[in-house]
Amino acid sequence: MSAADVVLTETNEPLSAGGKLIIRDADNQETFVEQRDVAGIYGTFNIDSAGAWTYVTKSALEELNKNQTVNDNFTIASADGTTTSVKITIHGTGPSEFRGKYFGGKIGINNSSASGTTSAPSAPSASTLAYILQGGYLQGGYNWDLRVVVGVGAYFDWNSYAKHSNEISYGSRAYGVDAKVGLPVGDWLPYFKLGYGYSTGTRDINLRTVAQNSLNGAVGIEYNFAPRWSAIAEYKRNSFSNRNGSITINNKTFTFGFNYYFDIPLEEKKVEAAPEPEIVIPPPILAPSALPEAPPAP
Repeated sequence: MSAADVVLTETNEPLSAGGKLIIRDADNQETFVEQRDVAGIYGTFNIDSAGAWTYVTKSALEELNKNQTVNDNFTIASADGTTTSVKITIHGTGPSEFRGKYFGGKIGINNSSASGTTSAPSAPSASTLAYILQGGYLQGGYNWDLRVVVGVGAYFDWNSYAKHSNEISYGSRAYGVDAKVGLPVGDWLPYFKLGYGYSTGTRDINLRTVAQNSLNGAVGIEYNFAPRWSAIAEYKRNSFSNRNGSITINNKTFTFGFNYYFDIPLEEKKVEAAPEPEIVIPPPILAPSALPEAPPAP
């Protein structure tokens, strides 16, 4: 007699499963004891005499946390009392761990160049390291879990200055707002950002006049390595010009750092489910065969 072991993954709708058990018995009737609307812990089970069974959860089970696993077990009996089982395993997905309020900081490397007209200064590309006291990057915002992550935030970028090959030394600063869209894949969140903000050159007397409100774009990835904490790697491009457009500063920045999420419960990650009791259906009671008549007394 066959058994069934089915694995389901939580979605935003009630789950269902079904199948057919098989029995082979040359000496007895090859049928099962019917069960109708048997209530399990998380769903309802049915099986007919031919072995066709169905299972439907009571709800979408959105209360299950990420990495939480629960089970429903049902014992099945054949006509002669032999038993088998149907086991339903349900894995929780839970809401994204990249949701709610967050704040973070990064360090990184900025590759910058300045291009100008014949009479305006220009500088070849040069790379600088931005770190705590000499440059750095801050960001914060709020994300919504809509099966994709959608967020809004604010940023402050401080690209440290560097001396370029033509002896021009400059850096830049920027602040503004951005929109974020990401697709959670387990503990990973690849994302895209589109921002708008104010940027200005620093240090060099000519390039300090280069300032403009402009768009910027970034792609990145986050990894959730602990409750509330994620590591970030991001690549960002930003270009801005002075008022008459004679000088343009171009920044290409690669940063890495951490985000802290304030709204994630600390106990949410990797919750272990308690053992689930097995629902046992007693086998049918078979009527005893008739006793032979006693022989007549001599």
